Amino acid sequence: MTPCVSRTRPHIAVRAVRGLVAVLLTAGWLALPGVPSARADGPAAVPGGMCAAGSGVTPAALSTQALSTHDGSFYSSDYVLPVAVLVGAAAAAAYAYAHRSRRALTRTTPASALGAGADGEGTGAGAGTGTGATESRNGVGVDASSLLDALDTDSKVALVAVDDAIRTSEEELGFATDQLGDEAVRPFAEAVARAKAELSAAFRLRQQLDELGDDDPADDEVRQGLLDEVVSRCADADERLDAEAAAFDRLRDLEHHAPQALTAAESAFRTLTGRTAAADSVLVALRQQYEASATAPVTSHVEGAKERLVFATTTLNLARQALDADDNDTAAVYVRAAEGAVAQTAMLVEAVERRARELADAGVDAEAGADVEGAVADADSAVALADVYISTHRGAVGCEARTRLSEARRHLQQAGGAAESGPAGALARQAQSLAESDVHSFEETGNTGESAVVSRGEGGLSGAVLGGIILGAASETGETGGTGGPGSFGGGGTRRRKGGGGRF
Repeated sequence: MTPCVSRTRPHIAVRAVRGLVAVLLTAGWLALPGVPSARADGPAAVPGGMCAAGSGVTPAALSTQALSTHDGSFYSSDYVLPVAVLVGAAAAAAYAYAHRSRRALTRTTPASALGAGADGEGTGAGAGTGTGATESRNGVGVDASSLLDALDTDSKVALVAVDDAIRTSEEELGFATDQLGDEAVRPFAEAVARAKAELSAAFRLRQQLDELGDDDPADDEVRQGLLDEVVSRCADADERLDAEAAAFDRLRDLEHHAPQALTAAESAFRTLTGRTAAADSVLVALRQQYEASATAPVTSHVEGAKERLVFATTTLNLARQALDADDNDTAAVYVRAAEGAVAQTAMLVEAVERRARELADAGVDAEAGADVEGAVADADSAVALADVYISTHRGAVGCEARTRLSEARRHLQQAGGAAESGPAGALARQAQSLAESDVHSFEETGNTGESAVVSRGEGGLSGAVLGGIILGAASETGETGGTGGPGSFGGGGTRRRKGGGGRF
């Protein structure tokens, strides 16, 4: 996770220091003409400020003469030049400090992204705000626009990572609430709420960035400031969750309570198995009764739910085996993975059930020939459907879809949750479309990794990685590779603490 940076826009601070430098140097310059070339009561000045050869006047003699002829009075002009020099030096130092601070604050990309110099360190300074200007370190020039592009990429990665962390934290918080009650988990619910507020503000800034034109170089300084704040807010949200992770583990103590947690997960699994079968029948009936567009938002949900149930079956069995072997630590890892699968199965099934109710409430049948989707696609429904899709496919969904969903929520809140086909609904449908495109690309490239579970012939892993239940490299960096363990309550620094240890 990118380190937290100051929310004060660096370019504002630099402008202020530049202004101070100009004022101080101007004041010094105006005062300098008043410095006399020679004191009226002092020794004669030597032309050029040098002791002329053969004149018989030496520096020592000048000093002695000056002391002997000084009448003990002090003149303001005596101090003008040294004071001006000192002020100028201080102002230059202040400017250098501000400039270096700005470079440090805006350096949010890894050194490897900027290139490496002879000493192995990154060659980039901070992301510049000029129009094609370059900065150089270790003799290597770095284009300012390239640094801005790198910061833009890092901000997107940060948004996706924090959004994933919040979704996983909310998910495990739900199981902890069932186990311990609302009052016991209140501090952690508040931490999640504060993190969500920071993330919402960061997504709003990201939306503003997406709306900026790319053709106007003058916008680079605005873009720099917005990107800095996006990264800062993501870091704040991340830190809030990380700060509570240890206390959450002590409260839930999943290793100690693994038997009870496993029993609860098995009970939910059995219930959802029946609901998934019922949802399958409902979806078949809806497809026969309505146009394809009416069921499009949930068309893949039953298959997704079945895939999560396969993974839940695998992990629940492994958890039970670990408990039988008195290995509660391993059991806790498998229980946590099973909880993630159970939670996503419930979300997918509930989305199908909700869609069926909406279509029934619309009172429109296939023979009417009406646009059923338009009749029921109010903003609240569109936002809920997009949220379920992104949450259950978050291992593949990128920043743009999440940004549009967050913006849709904002518009929905401003409208008071009223049903409408305005910006909230349109943004939510755009979010789901973008998310579906991301998932399609993800599945085409086969970024599901390889694992011990798959090699043992047990299934469901691909859906677990796609859903972000099992954390893989693709879920946060877009890289291909293997899998880790299940996600837990916490931010980027703690959510991977229940590592796979070769189990997945």
